[in-house]
Amino acid sequence: MVELAVWVALVPADVGRVYYRARQAAHVSASVSARLGEFELKLPPDRWVESSLKFMPLRFSHSIIAANLPGLLPDVLVSLPTSQPGKWHPSGMSLDNWRSFTLPFYCLPAWWFVGYGLDGLLGRKRLRRAMLWIGSILCLLFAVSVFGYFTSPPGDQADLRWLLPGCWLWTALFGIMPLNWLRQKHASAPRTAGQP
Repeated sequence: MVELAVWVALVPADVGRVYYRARQAAHVSASVSARLGEFELKLPPDRWVESSLKFMPLRFSHSIIAANLPGLLPDVLVSLPTSQPGKWHPSGMSLDNWRSFTLPFYCLPAWWFVGYGLDGLLGRKRLRRAMLWIGSILCLLFAVSVFGYFTSPPGDQADLRWLLPGCWLWTALFGIMPLNWLRQKHASAPRTAGQP
């Protein structure tokens, strides 16, 4: 729930900011301009929001994608029937912006899974072996991705630096499952005489 609340505070608020700026500019000029790298885009104010969603990533898109990395798997599965698996997005929106809107929802099962693991770690639930295996494998996969980042060439590291905090986050979050395994193993260990 916290993750969705943060998303609401960032993404719709950013779209609202773009819309507000376009409305303000409409009072001053017949067209609004924005820099896109080496290019300058001039549009009438009524097309500003649509075009900004298509060409300019929202300010927090990389942070939202990194915080919801497991949501990339459902994203790939949803776009599999298209000609662009993993890269499909509506033509009126950039890929980063599309993922800013969808990944928080696609990632909800992963957030639930981590919460379930936290319940197990706090002793509220006993987790099944299958869940412990799945969580441990996911933790290992994200740990390998962190290792892969640090062993990749500097050019690749520069391109993927924004994903690194998300990889660390999900390594730690899925790390709850191996901790559960250790806790359950410790709890089921036979106690020697004289121990409470």
